[in-house]
Amino acid sequence: MTESLRVRVGAVALVLVTFAAIVFATINFRQSMKFEIAEDGVTWLDTDAGVRARHVEPNSPADKAGVKQGDLLLTINDAKIENALEVTQRLGRPGVVWTELRYELVRNGADFIAQVVAAPAEKSSLQNYLRFIGVVYLFIGVFIFLRRWSAARALHFYIFCLVSFIFYTFHFTGKLNSFDQIVYWANIGACLLQAALLLHFALVFPERSGSRRGRWAQLVVVYSVPAIIGAVQVLVAGGWLGFVPWLGARIELDQIRMAYTGIYFLLAAAIFLRSYRNAPSGILKQQLKWVFGGTVAVMPFVLMYIVPYVFFTGGFVPYWGKLSTLSLALVPLCFAYAIIRYRLMDVDIIFKRGLAYTAATAGVVAVYFLVVASVGELFHSTWPQGPTGGTLAIVLAAFLLQPFRDWTQRRLDRFFYRDRLDYRRTLIEFGRTLTNEVHIEPMLGSVMDRISQTLLVDRLAIFVMDEAAGTVRLSRSLGITNTEALDLRFMDPARPEFSRGYLFYESPRNAAETDPSIRRSLERLDLNYYIPCRIRERTIAVLGLGKTVDGDFLSSDDVELLFTIASYVAIALGQVEQNHWFR
Repeated sequence: MTESLRVRVGAVALVLVTFAAIVFATINFRQSMKFEIAEDGVTWLDTDAGVRARHVEPNSPADKAGVKQGDLLLTINDAKIENALEVTQRLGRPGVVWTELRYELVRNGADFIAQVVAAPAEKSSLQNYLRFIGVVYLFIGVFIFLRRWSAARALHFYIFCLVSFIFYTFHFTGKLNSFDQIVYWANIGACLLQAALLLHFALVFPERSGSRRGRWAQLVVVYSVPAIIGAVQVLVAGGWLGFVPWLGARIELDQIRMAYTGIYFLLAAAIFLRSYRNAPSGILKQQLKWVFGGTVAVMPFVLMYIVPYVFFTGGFVPYWGKLSTLSLALVPLCFAYAIIRYRLMDVDIIFKRGLAYTAATAGVVAVYFLVVASVGELFHSTWPQGPTGGTLAIVLAAFLLQPFRDWTQRRLDRFFYRDRLDYRRTLIEFGRTLTNEVHIEPMLGSVMDRISQTLLVDRLAIFVMDEAAGTVRLSRSLGITNTEALDLRFMDPARPEFSRGYLFYESPRNAAETDPSIRRSLERLDLNYYIPCRIRERTIAVLGLGKTVDGDFLSSDDVELLFTIASYVAIALGQVEQNHWFR
C-alpha cells in the first residue's frame, strides 16, 4: 500500500469514527434525558451470604424505608433475588418509578419487611458538564487538525481529543439494552486510552532523540498496562476463566482504572516538567510551559476525585470531589495553545465570532418576544402555537439573525480591534492604489513596509517569476541577510499546495524537502508562508512571510488579508509588465 493510499484510508477511517462517536453521543444524550430508571439509593453487593447493602445514600428511598448498610436482601415483591444485577433489572422495568416495592431483608439474623418507594434517578448535572467538556475537546481537536494537520503530533493530539470526547460524553443509562452496553464499553475503553495517549504524548513531544527500538519499548510498556486492565475487566464481566461477575469486582476494577489514570497523569506531568526544565531555548520553554500547565490542570481532579474514590470512600465520590471536574475544561485549551506554538491560532476569531453569534441570537430572541407581546397588545390574541408558531419563529430568526450578527460583528471589531482594524483597512486601501504604480521596486518596497507594519512581521520577501527562463528570483526582502545562491525550485507554481492556497512550512529549518540544496535555502530564508500572487491562474510572484515578532503564526484572518493584497500585487506587476512590453 502506497503512502498516499494509507493516508487516504486513515483519513476516511478517522472521519467515520468521529462521525460514529458524534451520533452515538447524541443518541446517548437523548436517551439519558428521556429514560427514567428507578433507584432505591442502595449499592447492592454480591457476597457469600447473599446480596448485601454495601452503601445506603442518606435520605434515599431505602434509607427512609429503614434499610441499613449490611442488610441482606432476600426478595423484592416476593421474587427471590439471587444477585445484585437482578435488583438493577427489577428497578429498570417500565412503570416501577414511584411504585412501592416490598423488600424482604435480614438484619442480625432477623427477617423484616421494608416498603421502598422507588424514586426516579436524578439527572446528573455532572454528566452534562462532562459532556460539555467532551464537546470542547472535539471542537478544539477538529479545529487544530483542520487548520494545522501538518504540525508535529497534530494527528496524535486529535486522536487524544476524540478519545476524550468519547470518554466524557458516553454515559451508561441503565436501560441494559445492546446500545447501552456499547456505550458502557466505549466509555471504559476511552478512559483507558486517554491516559495512555497523554503519557505517550509526553514521551514524544517535543521531538525526542534516541533509538527507534527504545521508543517502541517505551510505548509497549505504556499501552500494556491499560490493555491488561481492559482484558481483566472483560473477563470479569463475561465470567470467563473462573472470574465471577459481581459488583464488588466491578467496583474494585473501577478503582484500579481510576488509580491507573491518576498515576499516568502524574507521570505525564513529571515528564513535561523535566522537558520544560531541560528545554534548550526560550521559545520551546514557552511551548512546554503550556503543555505542562494543561497537565497540571488535571491535578485537582486527581487529588479531589481519584484519590478519595480509590483510597478513602470505597468507590464513592464526595460532592467536593465532583466539583474538581471544573478544572478539566482547562486541559484542551492549554494543549491546543501549545500545539500550534505559543497561542491558540484563531482563538481571538473564535471568541469574536462566538460573541457575535451569541449577541445576535439574544437580539433575535428579544425581537421574537417583543413581536409576541405586540401581537397580544394590538390584536388581543395570542401568538400561534404548535407547528404554525414554530414555523413563524424560524422564519423570523432566518430573516433577522444574519443582519444582527453582521451589525454586532462590526461593533465588536471597533470595540476590541479598533487599532488593528484601522491598519487592515488602510492596507486594503493601499493595495487598491498599487495598480497606479509604474515602477516595480518602489512599489514592492511599499508593499513590504505596509504588510510588516500591519501584521507585525519582521521577515518578508517577494519572489518574482521569470517565465522566459522558467526560474524564480528574489526581488525584495526584509530581515533576510544571506540571499546569495538560493535554490528556489520549491516555489514551482505547479505545486499542489499553491493550487489549494499557499505553501506552508511549520519549521523551515526542519523541512521535509528531499533536495539538500532546497533545505539549505529554506533554512536561510526562514519563512513560513509562501503566498502566490496570481492573475487568471497565472502566478506572477510569490509573497514570503515569517512568523510575527512575538513568534506567533498568522491567523486565518491574516492569511485571508494577504490573499487580497497578493491579488493587488499581481495586478500591479501584470500592468507594469504589460507597459514594459508595449514600450
